[in-house]
Formats: sequence, C-alpha cells, structure tokens
Amino acid sequence: MIKYLTWYELYRCKKCGWRGWKANFILNKSMIRRIIFYFILMIIAAIIVYNLLKLIA
Repeated sequence: MIKYLTWYELYRCKKCGWRGWKANFILNKSMIRRIIFYFILMIIAAIIVYNLLKLIA
C-alpha cells in the first residue's frame, strides 16, 4: 500500500543488508506542471463553490 500511494519504494542496502523505505521523489518539469495544474484546478473549484454558496444563501 505504501509503495502505491506514496513516493517511497522498498530498498535494501547491498553492503549492510538494511531494509526500509527510501524516498524516490524527483521533481521534474512534468511533475511541476502537474502540481501547478492541480493547484489552479483547486482554486477554480473553490471559486465555483464559493459563488454557488453565495447564490444559495
């Protein structure tokens, strides 16, 4: 579940045998575009909900 929902992947050190979760968060252009897109989408949705609530009340 952690592997599919987060930026962590199972990791095992070849030298000492340690096992755990390693972050594989890499920020690239497509990820930045996606973050900006969702942020703008959130703002638009908030404005629409705000205006609908104002209209109802």
